[in-house]
Amino acid sequence: MTSPTITTFSPTREGPSAPTLAPEGGTPSCENDCLSTAEWNEKQGFEGISEQPKNPVVLVVPGSSAPTFPCNSNDNARDTGLVSRAVGSVVFGSETTKNDWNDYSESTPEALRFLGLVGTDEDPYRDGGPWAYANEPGGRVFMITQNLSHPSTGQTLITTEQVGKALAKKGVKRFAWILHDKDVYTSAEVAKNSALVQGSPKAPHVHVVIQRSSFASIAQVARAFGVPPQCVEPKPPSAFLDLVEYLTHENPKQQAAGKHLYDDSEVHASKGWDWRTDLEEHKIARQEKGLGKALQRRRKEAALKVAGGEWSLDHVRKHDLELWSAPGVMSHLKGLRADYLASLAPPLEVVNFYVFGPGGVGKDLLAHALARSLNPTAEKPYFTVGGSNVSFEDYDGEEVIIWSDFRASTMLDACRRDRGLLFRVLGPYRDASEKVIVNVKGSHTQLVNRVNIVTGPDDYKTFLNGLAGEYAYTNRMGVKVVQTSENKDQAYRRFPLIIPVQEGEFSIYVNLGFLNGTREYDQYERHERLRHNLELLNRRCQAITDAAERESAIRQIEARTVAPILEQRARLTGSDDESVSVDDILSEFATAGQKIIEPEPTPEEIEAGERAEANARTWAVAHQALDIIEADRRAAEYKAAEERRKANELAREQREREMLAAKKAELAAAGQLDLIPKVGIEYIDGKPRATLPRPKNQWDL
Repeated sequence: MTSPTITTFSPTREGPSAPTLAPEGGTPSCENDCLSTAEWNEKQGFEGISEQPKNPVVLVVPGSSAPTFPCNSNDNARDTGLVSRAVGSVVFGSETTKNDWNDYSESTPEALRFLGLVGTDEDPYRDGGPWAYANEPGGRVFMITQNLSHPSTGQTLITTEQVGKALAKKGVKRFAWILHDKDVYTSAEVAKNSALVQGSPKAPHVHVVIQRSSFASIAQVARAFGVPPQCVEPKPPSAFLDLVEYLTHENPKQQAAGKHLYDDSEVHASKGWDWRTDLEEHKIARQEKGLGKALQRRRKEAALKVAGGEWSLDHVRKHDLELWSAPGVMSHLKGLRADYLASLAPPLEVVNFYVFGPGGVGKDLLAHALARSLNPTAEKPYFTVGGSNVSFEDYDGEEVIIWSDFRASTMLDACRRDRGLLFRVLGPYRDASEKVIVNVKGSHTQLVNRVNIVTGPDDYKTFLNGLAGEYAYTNRMGVKVVQTSENKDQAYRRFPLIIPVQEGEFSIYVNLGFLNGTREYDQYERHERLRHNLELLNRRCQAITDAAERESAIRQIEARTVAPILEQRARLTGSDDESVSVDDILSEFATAGQKIIEPEPTPEEIEAGERAEANARTWAVAHQALDIIEADRRAAEYKAAEERRKANELAREQREREMLAAKKAELAAAGQLDLIPKVGIEYIDGKPRATLPRPKNQWDL
């Protein structure tokens, strides 16, 4: 058996991002992306991570003949951050056989060969064996990391079933694990290892975090999971929840590095353990360690005010920037604000505007002016939807949402390609059971806006048809394909106000179906050619030196410009209607749910009905007589036609008999008696002729 080479590295190396060992001619085997020790220790408020060992970390690499180990076996297993030595340090051989698990020859990957020897006379954990160092060091908290398969050979290294069986064994107090199958190499990793390609996928691998009720050695844990000891890292008890946090890559440093954010649903945890609640409490406690007492008091006050809806996030940002910029405060308050918004009752009514036109005509300026006029007292009158991946990030309960420069397809992208969610966002009416909940980074929130203003380049029919699912595209064969929609009303009824914009003017189209409560959703009342020039207004007002006066002038002209739009909105929503009492409403709808009973007719209605019935009877008798006369006429015509047909038939038969008799007499007179049976009738130019069959060829007699 070839002994492994013991290779040493400086203990300051940075986990998986550092260049990794690879077989000659092969590729790096580092496939996971855990934090380095240095990076992990930088996390705010984290404590209890042991320092790097004084002796260098020993990495097991196959292909040597003289194994040597550090004097302190405990140092050999000491952590290197969260880097699994199974993935970041142990390099399997590049040569393979047909079945590496069963063939323990020299060409078999060394670590797999050692695994196959566990429990035999050549057990690698025996005294003096290559893995003997793992029998003593250990702890109560461990991180286990392993690729699902060998990156070069495809050999299975671990399965999710294998993980489940190991976690079911006695002694595991709490656990959490995840399959990282969406990781890619980041720019930082590529900068440290030129053999990597930025954006290329990493091999799928599992991270398992366990907390034991009693001490266990690295070797015991490695045996339980069926992995080499280099895959197992003991950690201080205080690190348990920090390790759990790493599973989703939710830590800001991981997100800043461009790592994939995994959903909570992908984390498998101990039955009955609410790991998310424990983790959030741990993060808050960790963050508070970095705050002074005064900041802690202000943080608590801000948390209560934001959670109760008294303060917005903008209020905290503007009035206490020191608190807002303190570690962890921003994300904590965002979560509380999102929770508060999610608890609110949804708006009863939502009005949507579609503002369209070519580029450079002032669509967005008109949308902003409209939003400010609809919400004049708000510090932040509107929220603008961002890119498709973080569309509602930083939404803070604004009553107006502006979808700037959107087509139907990009609106659908912003709602995760979920047309049902998009229609709920644009729904004109909502109740408590139809809250529009959207995802934001690490949380979720409710859209409580009363107005959506969408600006876009497409004409309104193209836009609304696209929302309904009707669009055209050219397939790979160059053929234009048209996707149709059976129910366009779902889209048209959601946009009761259409604003076409041209250079220096705009129009207002009011949806008649929405206005009148009918089904005429494709019909509009048009108010055309209204003047605007908001771009020129903003340029001209730059000459006003006083900022307050400049702002006042702009707002006054904006309000004057959009006043006709507000008038039409008031017609649709009934906001100009006189107020009514509850008793009036109850009286108006007193018959709701009752059986519909037709009212008794008046004497005039009875008399009119009797006249109508008499007229109907007279009309029926008259038409019945006419029908009889018409039937008799048609019967007489049919009878006459039938008699003519029969007479003509008899005449035709008589004529044919006469012609046959004459022809036969002619043949008899000529002595051609053998031809008489062959005489027949043939019609030529519509007239009967007595003829003989024509010979088929000149030799026929």
